[in-house]
Amino acid sequence: MKIYKVFYKSGEITKEIGKGRNLRKAEYIIYRFLKEKHYTSFYWRHWCDDCGHWYDVGSWSEFFNIKEEVI
Repeated sequence: MKIYKVFYKSGEITKEIGKGRNLRKAEYIIYRFLKEKHYTSFYWRHWCDDCGHWYDVGSWSEFFNIKEEVI
């Protein structure tokens, strides 16, 4: 079974903000995080590499990373 861990990255700071059962639920965790911070994103940019799925939501120095883990 896979689980998707969601990380918030800002400069040197990295913290886990949630876990989802699939990629769509993990993306929803990002959406909720932004809503709680009252941040309106006008676009989402997404790309993949060896470290997982990366999301740029329009901030200069803040990104989100979703990593798949098999449990």
